[in-house]
Amino acid sequence: MDEVGRYYTWVRKEFNLVAPFYDFITKPFAAVRNRVAEFVDPSRDLSVLDVGTGTGAQALAFANKGCKVTGIDLSEGMLKVARKKDDRGRLNWVIADATNLPFANHRFDISSVSLVLHEMPSQIREKTLKEVVRVTVPGGTILIVDYGLPEGRISRFFIYHLVKLYESKWYGEFMRFDLRGFLQKLGVYTVEWFGVWWGVGKVLRGSKDRQSSSSPDGSSRLASKQGDGDGVILSK
Repeated sequence: MDEVGRYYTWVRKEFNLVAPFYDFITKPFAAVRNRVAEFVDPSRDLSVLDVGTGTGAQALAFANKGCKVTGIDLSEGMLKVARKKDDRGRLNWVIADATNLPFANHRFDISSVSLVLHEMPSQIREKTLKEVVRVTVPGGTILIVDYGLPEGRISRFFIYHLVKLYESKWYGEFMRFDLRGFLQKLGVYTVEWFGVWWGVGKVLRGSKDRQSSSSPDGSSRLASKQGDGDGVILSK
C-alpha cells in the first residue's frame, strides 16, 4: 500500500476510534472556533464549507452566525457526533473526500480548513487546497487554522519537537510547506493572519481574486500577481 492509501486507511480508522472523545481532546481550541467565526458578516446570507469538519465545532460556530453551512469529513464516526450536536438539523453533513469535493465550481462564499492540513501527505494537501479554491466564489474568503511556530528560536525548537512527538508523521513536512506561495499560485492572497495558543497555531484569512480562473492543474492564471509579497507563510 502506498502513502496515499495508508493515509486514507489511517484517517478512517483513527478518527472513528477517537470520535467519542474528540471534543474533550480539542477543548483548548474552542475559543479559536468562535474567533474564526467572527470573520463572518452576520448581515449577509453566506454559504460556508467546513473541510475536515470532524465533530462539527467550527461548522456550528459558523451556523451560530446565521450561515448556511456544509461540513464534510471522511470519518462517519466523527460526523455521527456532529449530527447529534446539530439537534435542530441546521447544517448539511456530508461524507466526502477533500481531494474530490462533490460540489460545483464557485459554490461557497467561505471555505474553512481547520487543523487538517498538517495531517495530510503533501499530495493530499495540495489536492485539497486546489479543491477548496475551486469551490469558493471569486472574491470569497478562505480560512485556514493550523499549526505554526512561536517567534523565539528556543521556543520554536521546543514546540516543534514537542508537537512532533504526538502528531502524525506528516507534521514535519507541513511545517516546511510554503502555504503562502502555494495559495498565491491558486489566486488566493493573504488578507490577515494572527497567532493563537501562544504562537503554536496560526489563523490565516485569504481572499480569492475576483478574476481568478483555475487551469485544469489547479494553478491560477493570474501569474502577474504572484510574488507581490503580501502573503504569509502560515507554518513559519
